[in-house]
Amino acid sequence: MTDNPDNQLNNIEGPAPEQADSQSEIGTLAGYAKMLKEIRSWGFWSIGLGIIHMIGSGFLSAPWGIMLIFVGLSSFLFKSSSMFIIYAVTLAWAALSNISGLDLTWVFFALFQLYLSYRVFRQFGRFRKVEKEFHKLASSETEENPPPPDLAARSFPWIGSLLSCSSITGFVVLIIITFVILIETEGLGTMPSYLGFLEGLTVNFAVLGFSVGLASLLSSFRPKWLGIIAIIFGALTLLIEIGLLFLV
Repeated sequence: MTDNPDNQLNNIEGPAPEQADSQSEIGTLAGYAKMLKEIRSWGFWSIGLGIIHMIGSGFLSAPWGIMLIFVGLSSFLFKSSSMFIIYAVTLAWAALSNISGLDLTWVFFALFQLYLSYRVFRQFGRFRKVEKEFHKLASSETEENPPPPDLAARSFPWIGSLLSCSSITGFVVLIIITFVILIETEGLGTMPSYLGFLEGLTVNFAVLGFSVGLASLLSSFRPKWLGIIAIIFGALTLLIEIGLLFLV
């Protein structure tokens, strides 16, 4: 997803283009500007699709819409190549969800989503390299113009672990509540509709936690163990959800 404004080099924080002493530096600035355009575009698209899901919650998934809005807003806060891991994982999970429905139309759309996920994952590798070069270039500036702090590096490990731990805890609580309702109604009662909403929200927390944890590890953010926790508990929640889908 991309918009294509022509003039981004003057809007990025760091060395101005006229200060670049070589073609490689100019290329780095241009590459970094392109990354920012891509992230901003993903932000707008995610928020827009999230609003559509919220409005059409009778047909579409409201919890998925909430997650898309969250991802979109995060795109404007964390202007980091790590965001492309989050985009790739959310696309991949959306594809798996569409495949599980076994509807031929949605299966074809899911294959397209998997292709997009692969392309976005490849973008992470390319933009990660550009981002490193940009930060090296920015750090060579004088102390009066220091490089901006890397908010993603400081926040992602903690955010990922918090989301994943919340998701597995919430999922266990929902399972307990479901069993209690089944026991009290002797298996004849109707499950409250809010349980389905909360389940979707919990699963989406796991998707986000897993993706943020994976982004942390692949970006070498520290502390590393928090990223590992995010991946483990996020994946565990998603595996439970997949298992329940097959059982039901």
